[in-house]
Amino acid sequence: MTTLPKALFILFLQHPEGILLKQLSDYEPELMTIYKIISNRENYQDMSDSIKRICSPLDQSVNEKLSRIRAAFVRNMAETYAEHYYVTGDRGEKKQIRIDRKLVSLPEYLTSAYGK
Repeated sequence: MTTLPKALFILFLQHPEGILLKQLSDYEPELMTIYKIISNRENYQDMSDSIKRICSPLDQSVNEKLSRIRAAFVRNMAETYAEHYYVTGDRGEKKQIRIDRKLVSLPEYLTSAYGK
């Protein structure tokens, strides 16, 4: 998985309550922080533009990234297992990752950077 879908995946991991895609812009600073930590990109403006596209309700970038996340898991495990790891949710409802968060750990350098 490339860094932009991975950043989006980590954002959803950090919000087990789920996120409404139409409110994704509320999470833009947090998503940008995650992206800066895991990305090797040096051009801040390009990074910012990518995050703004994902958070825009007028752009389909977020759906493309969610599809890439799903594909990464389905490619490596059976669908019945993969569905616990990728972002799911009905249209217009909160999207979330269903895995039990007791089974998830992220490096402290990542989670402490934005107060989680």
